[in-house]
Amino acid sequence: KTRIRHRQIINQGIDALIDNGYLGVVTPFLFDEEKKTYLKKYFYIDPGLVTYLTGFREIERDLGYRIEGLIYSRLFYKLQFEITKNKGLYFYKKYTVKSDGSLRFSKGEVDAIYHSGKLLIPIEIKSTDQWNSIDTEALEKFVKEKKTNFALVFYAGPAMKKKNIIFWPYWLV
Repeated sequence: KTRIRHRQIINQGIDALIDNGYLGVVTPFLFDEEKKTYLKKYFYIDPGLVTYLTGFREIERDLGYRIEGLIYSRLFYKLQFEITKNKGLYFYKKYTVKSDGSLRFSKGEVDAIYHSGKLLIPIEIKSTDQWNSIDTEALEKFVKEKKTNFALVFYAGPAMKKKNIIFWPYWLV
């Protein structure tokens, strides 16, 4: 009972952060609409506020997570009035369906999936400025398996294209 009570308190805190606009949430994109999961990713709407409140000033430490949070907050802000059943922002983890009907998620993920009608755009977010050091295997698999036209990588370098992957500076989002 104590664990359940603690979990309820944590959930209330998370819900309050979401309801008051401090925290955003994305769920995995599931190709089978009848499947359900509790898996979620949370991000701060205002990474600057988090920096201020935590007193954290070391720029290099956790830079990748900070940039990912910033990109999520920008995409989420732009989409907040557009999100409907067939439109939204998600992330993707490959999964299999177990014999009991539950989902088993694999390691690795695509950081974000923009979904609008039949359009799916897989997105990776990286802190590096070296496009050739970015592992794009998950994006390439997603593009091939799900037959999307292209994928995006937001990173710290200049705009460029390699095959069907567009590398775009994250500061232009």
